Amino acid sequence: MVIAHQGAAMMVILKVISAFSSRSLNLTKLEVINPVITDGKGPVMILDVRGKGSLSLRAFPNVLYVDFEGSLEDSRVNDAIDDISKVSVFVRILGTYSADPNVYDLH
Repeated sequence: MVIAHQGAAMMVILKVISAFSSRSLNLTKLEVINPVITDGKGPVMILDVRGKGSLSLRAFPNVLYVDFEGSLEDSRVNDAIDDISKVSVFVRILGTYSADPNVYDLH
């Protein structure tokens, strides 16, 4: 999942963690990208695809990459995404993948 926002980076990070934690959903990755602070470069550019081929390149000073355990078929996941959408300008699911059954002894 990609989450982009314009300001108050710490508030958004805490809201993201809270949205998943309050629903007992595990985060497997939380990566914070803030190029202005880390390397003095400009904002992160994200290609926003909307509807029928409408494209726009948008600039964001703060971007989060989040991996979590769950399915879009789970209402807890959808509720978490809804909460995150309320505090962020841009939220997109990049894709899904199955967990390795050996990691959690799911055999």
